[in-house]
Amino acid sequence: MKLICQQKQLLEGLFTVQKAINPHNTLPILGNILLKAEGQKLYLTATNLEIAITTSLPAEVKNEGKITIPAKILVSYIGFLKEGEVEFAVEDGSTLAIKAQGSKTKLKGIAAEEFPPIPLVEKEESFTLETNTLKEAIEAIVFCCATSTTRPVLSGVYFWGKGSELRLVATDSYRLGEKIISLSEKTFSEELKSIVPARTMQEFARILAGTKEKEAEVIASKNQILFRVGLTELTSRLIEGKFPEYLQIIPTTSKTTALVSISELALGIKRVGLFARENNNNIRFLFAPKKVQITTDATEVGSEESEIEAEVEGEENQIALNGQYLLDILQTLSGEKAQVKIEGKLSPVVIFPEKPSGLTQVIMPLKV
Repeated sequence: MKLICQQKQLLEGLFTVQKAINPHNTLPILGNILLKAEGQKLYLTATNLEIAITTSLPAEVKNEGKITIPAKILVSYIGFLKEGEVEFAVEDGSTLAIKAQGSKTKLKGIAAEEFPPIPLVEKEESFTLETNTLKEAIEAIVFCCATSTTRPVLSGVYFWGKGSELRLVATDSYRLGEKIISLSEKTFSEELKSIVPARTMQEFARILAGTKEKEAEVIASKNQILFRVGLTELTSRLIEGKFPEYLQIIPTTSKTTALVSISELALGIKRVGLFARENNNNIRFLFAPKKVQITTDATEVGSEESEIEAEVEGEENQIALNGQYLLDILQTLSGEKAQVKIEGKLSPVVIFPEKPSGLTQVIMPLKV
């Protein structure tokens, strides 16, 4: 393998693919990035066996070939080079010679044949979305995924596509987020039901945040899913199992509805939260005419009672919630105000942005 490419483009590509590498892997090859020169491009790939990220950049390829190099030293070294041409050449099958302005080095690698093959995703369902729409949808709900693997189906984001509608759903059984995206035309010939690992979603959201592309493509098969934006592809396994019938836990009626300032509610929760830490973030909310009172049981540290103005309709209602969970939700809402709906102290609380956006957030109550 022998080629010339640009340092800036190379570094951007390395930053993109290294997101797939798990620093705690036990196999040396999984800490390496695969470099493959083919046609007039340099392809970069990294994987942790759960996800794989591939991207490419233009290159003047003199000899095609491939090699894997440890990601940590490769990324660091290329980052220390000046902008300009970088020349790669493989020597003795497992050594990469690098030449750049004022620099020559040799890095020991591992033969490309030892790199795990990246599975091909056989298209069963595919669709495209605006990159900003997909990024915002992921960021709005992915934090609701379970961090425990006790119930694997809860540790991922549920992609449920039907007709011209796509729903992204996440829940850890204590909170739930659903984002409904309307597509311009009928997209799904059959129902799409895929559970994508939370880490896959987080890494792809980061890729979307750094791209200038307007659209992203999603291709799903029975066991794999592929996300493509520009020259970058992220392939991931899917989580096996059936996602819970979550719609039945979202209340369809409410006895109390409150319209409240997101920033004021967040500040009130943070103040009370200073004293609620010893109570496992158990915070009580009293929704009364024109106000919301926020309190927690007195602790050794002290006590606090916050009161904020709100437009409250319906019955006076009190409910206890995990304050940190509510703060997490408030950070995902657009606009200045949130709409909070309460059926009773034992029913889940439903939270929407003031203006309809297809986003629904749900929190399970705590004991009052």
